[in-house]
Amino acid sequence: MGARVRLEDDLARATIGAYWRKPDFTLLHTVTATRAARIVFAQLPDGLVKQLLPGLWIALCAAYATVGRLADAEPNIPDLAIEWNDVCGMAVASDDDHVIKMTYTCLCEDRRDPSPLHLASAARLVS
Repeated sequence: MGARVRLEDDLARATIGAYWRKPDFTLLHTVTATRAARIVFAQLPDGLVKQLLPGLWIALCAAYATVGRLADAEPNIPDLAIEWNDVCGMAVASDDDHVIKMTYTCLCEDRRDPSPLHLASAARLVS
C-alpha cells in the first residue's frame, strides 16, 4: 500500500473519529469530503494528487477548527443490535440528502477499512 493511500486512510479514520466524538454538521462534511477526495484522487496521476493533498489538509483543519474542542477521551462505541441493511434502509427513508450521503460514506469506508465507528456513526445519525 502506497504512502498516499495510507494518508487517505489516516484522514478517513481521523474524520470519522472526530465526528463520533462530536456529531457536528461540519464534521459530517469532513467525513464525506475525505471519501470524495479518495474517489477523485484514484483517478488522478500521483503528481497531481501530491499537489492537491496540502489543500485538502488545510480545508480539513479549517473545518475542524470551527467546531471547537472535542472530547479528549477515546470514543466509547456501544454494542449495536442493528445491521447495515437496517441503517441503510432508515437513511433512505429519512429523505435527507446528508443522512443518505453520510450513511453511504460510512458503509463504503467500513467495507474498505472496517471500524465499529462507521456503523455506530451512521446508526446514530438515522435514529
